[in-house]
Order: sequence, then C-alpha cells, then structure tokens
Amino acid sequence: MKIAPAQSFRIVEGGSEAATLVTGEGNMPGTTNAGCFVAIVHQGKASLTPTIGYGDYEAETCSGPASVGVLSSGSPVRFGVVFDASSPNAQVREPVVVSWNRGDNTLLIDDALSVKASQAGALTIAAMRQLAR
Repeated sequence: MKIAPAQSFRIVEGGSEAATLVTGEGNMPGTTNAGCFVAIVHQGKASLTPTIGYGDYEAETCSGPASVGVLSSGSPVRFGVVFDASSPNAQVREPVVVSWNRGDNTLLIDDALSVKASQAGALTIAAMRQLAR
C-alpha cells in the first residue's frame, strides 16, 4: 500500500481533529490489477474501502488519486475522489463518491452518486459537489 499524502487530509470539527481521510494505491490479495483505496481513521480505528481495481471497477487499473474533497457534511458525510485509471485501451479519470457513517465508522462507495458523477462527466470535486446536493 502506498498512501497519497497530497490527496489525504485531516477532518476538523469545532477546532479539533474528528478524523483523517487517507487515499492511496496498492494491491490486495486476489486481484490482478493495481488498485486504489479510500480509508478513514476515526477514534483510533481505520475503515478501508477498495475503489478502482476492485468490485464494480475491477476492469480498470488505478494510477492513483488525482483529487479529493468533502461533498456534503451531513449524515452521512460524503467525499468525492477522482482517480486516474486505465483500461487496456484508454486512460481515464474516474469519479467515486464514498459515504462515511460517523456512528459506526463505516466507509462505503455510494454507487448511485458514483454512477451519476461518471455519467455526468463530473471530473472535479466542484462538479461532484453539485451532483451530491
């Protein structure tokens, strides 16, 4: 695993650190393509969610996160991540929306918003934020 420090950040609430969002790339057992992930560290516990190179995105190889940001701060908190990815025939940028449930520290891909962002060509955090409203 390789963390992308430029695309990871602390989440501050009320002047104190609430959590840390971490993005990066690496290989996980049982996969063939290089993959990426998003993780949240909250109250000393980490929750990691594989993204590009896994599950619905298994046909793509991940080259790393290009940008990350908060889309909404309600409940759940939503983050947008744009990954550099490739398939055998193309280089692409792939938007992924993840939802963080602060109560049980789960971090899951929001499939509906991720598909919506991809179909809309939302390749910036600002464009993804507009769709998440």
